[in-house]
Amino acid sequence: MSEHPTCRACGYPLEAHEHSCGRCGGSLVGLDGSPMRVGRGIAPVEFVRGFVSLFAACLTLFTRPEYAGKLKVPFLVNFVVLAIVFFGLFLGCQELISWSFDGDWGWFDWARPSPDSWFAGGLAMLLAAIVMFFLTPVLIETVMGPFLDPLAQATERIHGGNGMRPVDPGFWANAWTGLRGSAQILVVQILVLPLALVLSLTGIGAALAFILAALLNAIVWFEIPESRRGFGLTHRLQVVRRNWPAALGFGMAFQLGLLIPLFNFLILTPATAVAVSTLYLRFEKLPGAPRVRDKANLARTQDRG
Repeated sequence: MSEHPTCRACGYPLEAHEHSCGRCGGSLVGLDGSPMRVGRGIAPVEFVRGFVSLFAACLTLFTRPEYAGKLKVPFLVNFVVLAIVFFGLFLGCQELISWSFDGDWGWFDWARPSPDSWFAGGLAMLLAAIVMFFLTPVLIETVMGPFLDPLAQATERIHGGNGMRPVDPGFWANAWTGLRGSAQILVVQILVLPLALVLSLTGIGAALAFILAALLNAIVWFEIPESRRGFGLTHRLQVVRRNWPAALGFGMAFQLGLLIPLFNFLILTPATAVAVSTLYLRFEKLPGAPRVRDKANLARTQDRG
């Protein structure tokens, strides 16, 4: 598939006739109006930037007029979706915890805790957290994605101007690309989950499991800015790999956000949409991307003709 040049600032595909980006003009600004620096920095700094982005997005949502009138539906759907997910997770984890005490562990029977030991409660909570971090984000994003796009649009226009518009490959093409990517990630998470649960029996293994889950969560949620540009999972993986410190920081923050009462039910996914949209604009972009069909741009070209 041929490569299509992309804007180094906003990451959108450049049109064939454009010498500079017709969306952002080749430059972005921060919340204070100063020029936004785009590209990779020192890994620890980028990790911190990614981590704090989720919580900074909460403040942005309530202080910028661009989000006025766009919060009620995402907040309501976020509450309903998270309530259903946590209820299902509660039922599933009851079975998992029951198995951890009564099921057949095979070679790992030596690690089975006694239900009366202090370690039993800690292990049960650890197993539940790992299951939640691996399986729930992709399900939440798949349902919430369409309701979060207005927030992503507002965020991009704050930093890039009113010319920031999404690529329109068509409803069905866009839906298929998103669902296929989510299904692929979910399959990977399901396959990796048993290994993560085994690794969690050791301290280092548990840390590795949380890090892996954070990276997978970042890949899941950066579908929001990537889908607006018409890109699929392969391109998303390349962008996240190139900017892994910030992506990992965001993934860790999202996992923490899942555990914070009220924050998770009220504002988690709206803040996530703002955070990933802002972080993506700061990312170092790929110089090219697979060519995508933009129906909206095609219509404008035909009108000019």
